[in-house]
Amino acid sequence: MGSLHKISHPRNDSVNLSVLQKALQSGLASVRANALILLANKLNPDVTFGCMTAAELLLFFCADGDARVRATALNCLCNWAQYEKHKHNGTTNKRKYEWISDHWQQVYTLACKLITEDNSKVRQVSLRAIYLLGLRFGQHETPADTINLSGGSIENASLDMRLSPKKLNPYRPKLPSLVDDAFSRVCDRLQDPSRYVRQTAAGLIGDLAKFVSEESLLLTLEKTVMSDRQVKRFDRLNGGGGVDKSSLWGPVVGGSSGRPMHRAHQHPQAAAQSAPISVDSISLLSTGALGALINGLEDEFHEVRCATLSTVTQIAAYNARFASLCQDILVDMLTDDIQSVRLRAVNALQTVGDQVPILNDQVAIVTSALAEDSVVIRQRIHALLSRCRLVSPPCLLSLLDGLLANLRLYPEDRNSVWSCAAAVGRRHPFFVEVCVTSLLRTHPWLSDQEPFREDPAYITVLLLVLNAHPHAPGMAAHFPRHLATSQAYLRELVPHLLPKETMRFSFVWKPSTDLCLPYKRQRLDRGLSDDVDDTTGSQLFRFLTSTVGLLRRLLADCVHTLHQRRELPTSPDKSAGEPMDTDEKPAVSASELKRRLARLGQASRQELRVCQNSLGAPWLGDLPSWLNCLVTAAQCLLAATLHQTTNPKLFITLLRQVKKLSLRAEHLYLGLTPQEVAAVRGLRSALSSPGMLDASTVSRVLTELLDVCLRTEDIESCVGRIQKPHAQLLHPPPTKSDVDSTGAGQTPAGPLPEIRFTAVLATAAVRVRAIVTGLSLQQARSRVRVLYRRPDTAGKAQRQCSWLPPASAWEVLDGPLMEPGGGELAHTTPHTKAPRLELQTTLELTASCWSDTATLEIGLGISVPTTEGNPDDDELAPAVISLLPPDVVAKVKLLPCDTSHRW
Repeated sequence: MGSLHKISHPRNDSVNLSVLQKALQSGLASVRANALILLANKLNPDVTFGCMTAAELLLFFCADGDARVRATALNCLCNWAQYEKHKHNGTTNKRKYEWISDHWQQVYTLACKLITEDNSKVRQVSLRAIYLLGLRFGQHETPADTINLSGGSIENASLDMRLSPKKLNPYRPKLPSLVDDAFSRVCDRLQDPSRYVRQTAAGLIGDLAKFVSEESLLLTLEKTVMSDRQVKRFDRLNGGGGVDKSSLWGPVVGGSSGRPMHRAHQHPQAAAQSAPISVDSISLLSTGALGALINGLEDEFHEVRCATLSTVTQIAAYNARFASLCQDILVDMLTDDIQSVRLRAVNALQTVGDQVPILNDQVAIVTSALAEDSVVIRQRIHALLSRCRLVSPPCLLSLLDGLLANLRLYPEDRNSVWSCAAAVGRRHPFFVEVCVTSLLRTHPWLSDQEPFREDPAYITVLLLVLNAHPHAPGMAAHFPRHLATSQAYLRELVPHLLPKETMRFSFVWKPSTDLCLPYKRQRLDRGLSDDVDDTTGSQLFRFLTSTVGLLRRLLADCVHTLHQRRELPTSPDKSAGEPMDTDEKPAVSASELKRRLARLGQASRQELRVCQNSLGAPWLGDLPSWLNCLVTAAQCLLAATLHQTTNPKLFITLLRQVKKLSLRAEHLYLGLTPQEVAAVRGLRSALSSPGMLDASTVSRVLTELLDVCLRTEDIESCVGRIQKPHAQLLHPPPTKSDVDSTGAGQTPAGPLPEIRFTAVLATAAVRVRAIVTGLSLQQARSRVRVLYRRPDTAGKAQRQCSWLPPASAWEVLDGPLMEPGGGELAHTTPHTKAPRLELQTTLELTASCWSDTATLEIGLGISVPTTEGNPDDDELAPAVISLLPPDVVAKVKLLPCDTSHRW
């Protein structure tokens, strides 16, 4: 163990060779691996250990019995291949550079052998070695020793090599370059059994593709179908009815028909007779590269598909012919099940669209993706359509139809749709000129009635036409007369989306600004929260300030009333016959406190509801909701003082409500100051003795709450600061709860999702997918819980359970979704810096005692820190706070395939 310690913590000036040699002979694989790392990093390749040098030892340990040692040895050689002569001036580094330059053939042959091992880590390191050597020595010829090794370009390069590997083909002018062979072997690893190796291979192809021929790149996009031991090429363009793009660029020269099946079991003479083609007509790279990227794009793991899409984007950026042929494949990837894959496909199409025009059928597929519920996807597709090039006017009309359908389905996307329409008009002015009559629906000699100028669809068409007019002025002859006032209206509504030059109309007078009404945008919003102007914001802020002042006065009156009741004697000090002297302290009855509490509750519900439902409610953030939570908790605490002796059951219910509301106000809302947190915690400090409330303690904590949280002077600093996380449950789809009192017995609008399973296995898996906004990735992984109710049989109460999803189930989507104008989308929560997190996991349920057919309720919640709850009082200390509204719940029906068994 002492030698191991020295190996793990070496000195910088020297290395103990005897200790290192002893470590290399250790029986522990970890010790040998650490020794190899030290040897490769600190020693010169020519340092001798007995009869072998350090470099020879690395080559020797590449055949070690432990896979970890083999991977470490080959990885050390890979690090030597990364040294650059002009960047490393040390003597040892220079010698490593020279050694790898002299022995690269030996290392490359060794990597080609190890890439066929059973261990995935060894194959992954071998793949990296082939990649690095192929980039550094790409112009050299491939070593002849790799002929018998599978996966390379020489394996089936010629018939003579297959018949006699030791005898080179005399008709071949020379062996292929190393970069071609490395490209073929890396492509061949896209069929590896390990998804990690496939992901690594997909990411390495892009760099090697810069140095291989164009024909080799195009082979990676071909599909082959095996039939009767013969390879038939499948033309995916003819099957789709699209235009054959290969005719635009010319045929692929030298393409092979693929790799024959079971060639090892075929007699050499039979193999030669079955392939009467000439040797030179067989492509060198047809074995490993053929259909490689197609395999990566069709992989079952989305990580491999994402890596392959990144490689396709990288290659398409500098190869227009490759971009043309892969365009159809990328359009098909828009229908993938995983959102991250669809995002990569949209990014790849943006790169392809800069070089290759998009066809009519492809426009229809792209615009159909605008119907999904992901805002990120829709915004990326809008950006894609803004940059793409169309081939004909029908493509323009198809694109416009898709944008209008998107606008009808998601009205909140209007700003993004308008920006896209304006960009399309600027890029295709001549197509717009051809279609201007049908776009504006003008009659050749009759005057039409002016459309409704505030219609978002009509504004979309106008932006398309007006942005195309500066480059095609001839279309002005087809403009109707009412277009003058419509242009003036758009100048007030969206000036940033119109050309700087105002179009002059010769048939009408100069439009007056009285015709366009400068505040039309407020009428167009209709409840959207992203366009609140200064006037609306100031009015809403003044109303909220007055509301807080009213609630402060009402709550102070209630506290003062409670203080007066506390100072009254509870029993007479004199005889029963003498009346009490109440001149100094007038009696305050319990009914007076009830009346003031009722007035406080009514003001809280009505006034704060106006702030939450007004036009500029998102501008205020979650401040009204937080204030309502605090005022309601204070009202319950005051009401509990009235019922602690008269109605014990109601007293416990009110205490439970105070505990729940105070926990929500503290842990569900973010951005609170330490003073505000202390004031909220004071509400729970009054519940230290649940059996009896001290009126003086209640008065003290409520007075502190008034002084900290209900100050009208601090309302401006609270606006936008106090926010709460929001969750959207996508699967299972949420519905109105039929057991909640607010649901009034409503039933779901559609059928419940069903999961069929085998009852004998006694387990079922429910897929859960949600979007959470307002929490960091670390907070979501540690605090967000999946809530569910186990459908127990009669006699056992339904108990809500919580489950912590694994950390790998969380993924960060694109940050705050911003509109082109700078504001956030109307339907999103106005968290300026909060990321959008996606949860994708599976809830597995094991056997219990419920019936065969059961309904499972699922929700989302955020956990309360354990130090805040009382472990001895579970009823007053909820562990999880729901992130969904109280009347919203997701339901899944579990149906066993065999109803004769019970769970």
